[in-house]
Amino acid sequence: MALNSKVKQRNRMDYIGLTVTNREIAYADDKGPNNRQIAIQGRSEQLRIRTVEARRENRLTLRIGGEFTVILGDTTAIWSSHQESEANLADFNSLFNFLAQRTGRQISFVAEVVES
Repeated sequence: MALNSKVKQRNRMDYIGLTVTNREIAYADDKGPNNRQIAIQGRSEQLRIRTVEARRENRLTLRIGGEFTVILGDTTAIWSSHQESEANLADFNSLFNFLAQRTGRQISFVAEVVES
């Protein structure tokens, strides 16, 4: 039984909870598309530990849902202005648009920090 619980714990995937609110949409509409943001509403403890130092000067690459690769440069939100490539920006925009269709609803995704 103890071995089984250790295996389950080891196989647990990291997750991140994301949302786009009406306030964030209005802010981006007012300030421009570079100010789009996706709020981080929660994350697994392991992912929190790995991302707690994220800043504009200390950016991390995240793969979300196995599909979206975005740059994290903040501890509370993923910003369009932090995306470093056209591919990152395209993934950010796709994720933002997906979440904006479900305004205010937190959606959880499997997530991982991608090593450079």
